[in-house]
Amino acid sequence: MRRRRPDEEPYQWPVFVPRHPPRHPCQNDAQYAAGRRSTERHYESLSVWLGMAQQLATHAGLFRRCERAACRRAKRCDGRYGQDDWSVAFGPILPPCVPREPAIVDRFRAVILEEMQHLIDSGVWTR
Repeated sequence: MRRRRPDEEPYQWPVFVPRHPPRHPCQNDAQYAAGRRSTERHYESLSVWLGMAQQLATHAGLFRRCERAACRRAKRCDGRYGQDDWSVAFGPILPPCVPREPAIVDRFRAVILEEMQHLIDSGVWTR
């Protein structure tokens, strides 16, 4: 992985915009607020998952064969599917350069889950 220059911005996680369902007439304020928090947490986890997958794809060098010229120019994985595009396996939480072969996807999932557990165990990231 290349080193970040001092003048470069730190890596920014991709952002998924939460889609909140309308309030149900039977819900009180506390229930609706809890539902919104849950939805926001879910979309935040999708963002973290995609960000880690992009970093892993960069480390694996998949950006070199990416169809997106922007990834090849930046020398890192920046690609993503649309937020609501679930037409491919694992939808928008894996970048387009990651082949959807089961063995590769399982390896990506295992490495990302291992890293997430390491972050949780070290206290850097809390649930």
